[in-house]
Amino acid sequence: MNKFHIRIGLIALGVVIGIWNFYILGIEWIAYQETKRSYSQTRALIQFSQSIGDFVHESQKERGLSAAYLGSNGDIEFKSRLKKQRLLSDKKFLALLQRVRTLSRYSLPATFHQSIQMSIEKQKQLGDIRERVFNLEISASEEIDFYTELNANFLGLLPLSAKLAPTREIALRLYDNTLLVECTEKAAIERGTLANIFAAKRFEPGMYEKVISVHAIHQSCKQSFIDKASNNERNLYNSYFSHTLFQDSHRIYEQVLSGDFSMGATKWFNHMTVNIDQLKTLHERFDQLLEEDLSRLEKKTLLKHEIFLVGSFGYGFFMLLGAIYLVQQMFAMINTLRISSVVFDSNEGVLVADINGKIMRVNPAFEKISGYSESEVLGLTPALLKSGLNDSQFYKDMWDSLINKGFWNGEIYNRRKNGEIYPEYLSISAVRDEYRNITHYVGIFSDITAKKENEERINRLAFYDPLTQLPNRRLLFERLEHALVKNERNKTYSMVAFIDLDNFKIVNDTKGHLVGDDLLKEAGNRLLEAIRAEDTVARLGGDEFVILIEDLGPSREQAFKIASDIGSKISLSLQKPFEIHEELFFVTGSIGIAILDNYTQTVNEILAQADTAMYSAKESGKHTFRFFDSALQQKMLKKLECEKTLFNALEENQFQLFYQFQYNHQNEISGAEALIRWFHPERGIVSPTEFIPIVEENGFITEIGKWIIAEACRTLHEWSHDPIRKKWTLSINISPKQFLDESFTSVLLDNVNRYALPPSLLRLEVTESLLINDIEKIQDIMYHLKSHGFTFSLDDFGTGYSSLSYLNSFPFDELKIDQSFIRNMENDPHASALVRAIITMAEVLGLEIVAEGVELAEQHTILQSIGGIHYQGYLFSKPVSKNEMQSVHSHESSDV
Repeated sequence: MNKFHIRIGLIALGVVIGIWNFYILGIEWIAYQETKRSYSQTRALIQFSQSIGDFVHESQKERGLSAAYLGSNGDIEFKSRLKKQRLLSDKKFLALLQRVRTLSRYSLPATFHQSIQMSIEKQKQLGDIRERVFNLEISASEEIDFYTELNANFLGLLPLSAKLAPTREIALRLYDNTLLVECTEKAAIERGTLANIFAAKRFEPGMYEKVISVHAIHQSCKQSFIDKASNNERNLYNSYFSHTLFQDSHRIYEQVLSGDFSMGATKWFNHMTVNIDQLKTLHERFDQLLEEDLSRLEKKTLLKHEIFLVGSFGYGFFMLLGAIYLVQQMFAMINTLRISSVVFDSNEGVLVADINGKIMRVNPAFEKISGYSESEVLGLTPALLKSGLNDSQFYKDMWDSLINKGFWNGEIYNRRKNGEIYPEYLSISAVRDEYRNITHYVGIFSDITAKKENEERINRLAFYDPLTQLPNRRLLFERLEHALVKNERNKTYSMVAFIDLDNFKIVNDTKGHLVGDDLLKEAGNRLLEAIRAEDTVARLGGDEFVILIEDLGPSREQAFKIASDIGSKISLSLQKPFEIHEELFFVTGSIGIAILDNYTQTVNEILAQADTAMYSAKESGKHTFRFFDSALQQKMLKKLECEKTLFNALEENQFQLFYQFQYNHQNEISGAEALIRWFHPERGIVSPTEFIPIVEENGFITEIGKWIIAEACRTLHEWSHDPIRKKWTLSINISPKQFLDESFTSVLLDNVNRYALPPSLLRLEVTESLLINDIEKIQDIMYHLKSHGFTFSLDDFGTGYSSLSYLNSFPFDELKIDQSFIRNMENDPHASALVRAIITMAEVLGLEIVAEGVELAEQHTILQSIGGIHYQGYLFSKPVSKNEMQSVHSHESSDV
């Protein structure tokens, strides 16, 4: 070869090297730009995750304050804090939306954007929930569940963000941060749940079990973070919370379970907020460290690209010199390199098979999971692992996917060597050569037995009552929806029975929650025995059960007949005494039945109808069942409307005190009884018999009672400036709930001290229903108030649970004979004799006596003949307002 040919060869070689070098430069430049774009996207996702954390943090506070507000029945302090917190939540949500708009510039998966949109749609429901919270139209359990679901939707975006990380290291760090945020959410759920209980100072139905579940999940999440987090995150976590992390919170949790609510909702909320804020600070620190690591990694990666770009020219020449050698070695090693690219040291099982499906290699994790050693499976096919639970179509679809797409993944059931069947998650990839021909198959799998068990456990928590293991409200709603569709399709009828256990509260309060819980379990079992296997018995909470029975036939008359028979059977199933802990308890059931005969009905309407019918059964004497009708619904709607307007009545000064005077045996005014009147702006005067039972039921009676005490003391203060009236006593009626309220004693003392009144002028009237509660506690309260000078009157004597032991055990000063005895005195000698006996007994015990309901002169004459009695009734004075009081004179009695 001459020099010309040598030069030509060198030129050709230079051209080839130049072309190859520019080709490599182009590829490397594209990779360089893609790397920058990838890290920019990751940084945007981290900022997006931080915005989610900020919004969820404020949403958690709003949930807790809402729960406390509901538990306190509208406490002003929580109302004020809740308003401010909602502004903060909305501010963080707007910032989150701005981050969402920033993400639109990146090519993210459509499923990711869909998940974001679903979360935003859930947030749009927040306005309605907020309004229901302020109007006290929602239960704390329902409110907490909504916020928890809302937060879960947004927190579910964090793992999706982690999947898009550029490196496995960054992804794992993001997953650790996600787990910490989940722990923060569990702590916040516990904060809200206990804030509601502290505010309510009692366990509402279902809340006792919910506290246990929430606390357990919180502790489990915290331990899971400690177990799964990297060393750096774990050390930083421990440096923040060593020795003190939630120890006080756990102690308070134990106190709450024992019924100690002394800490109060505000103190509890602030205490937990400090801990949760520390978790938030820790999460922000994690994010800061993550961003710093991301920046370092980005610089390091980009520097590699830059070095490669600068040195690629020189590298190209040396690469060409070694090309011949590399090509010779490449074909010999390519299959080995392709197989070895799979990480055999993984904790997941790995199996490599040839084109015919025969096993070539397995890793130690395969041997551990399957029980087969490598020597036992080499040359065999994976068919030896078949469990028989997956049909032939399953495997056909698997191979179609492998051949056409090159991969398959999903869940499959396989069999271990010892015969045990287990679920696994399997991913199979086809390995191709440079000509795109399949040469091997690589399968990677993991045993998901624990995952399946956790899913089943979570499913039971989500759809079943943890105490009775019966379907809960959510599962009941699903089955009701299905029943409505089925009714429409088959033109048939179904029924819903709403069951409330009679006298359960007495058993639960007197015998404790353990006895109450066992009684509820036994009641659930009896209801299951009373129906068919395909029917549904659900527990809504407390002592409320619902039964759904489908396929009652196409005839309305037939459906009502069958429903009536079932109602009788359910009632009889609860009639037999319950034997709990070797003690008998008589707890029957009030049952309301609604027939699903209108295919336009909603689930809520059906349950409301059954609930209304149940209350009708209660009013009919309990231990019976009633069907729903429209009149019952109107009655309940009227009650709800009254209850709704009652909350505004106190703030809008719609209540007034009227006064009915009491006269001594000389026909002189000796005092008066304060009687509340409600002046509704639209309905006019609303009878106390209509609204007092409602406020007694919903607990608002304590607030009204505080107003009555203040108004009565103000009246006594005005009387103190009159030489005659300043000696009058003023009686006020005290309900059992008000009497047992923790603030009752302090409210009384604060008001009499404020007006410098002798406490003896304020007479506290209680009914006999109070005395069947905690007798020792009531005695302690009464004797304590007695020591301060207050006096007590036993109202409506003889109509309830009266006994001489009550009169002897409690420090009463006065006994009021119920008007039902006075009303028949002039015509019934037995009534007259009974009144004389009561008066004689009271005189022996040193009690003052007031005869109520004196309306006729004949009644007054008979009572005068007995002597030493005070009188109250329309014969002397009707109840009058403060302005009308001037027209009533002490000598009125001269006209009697």
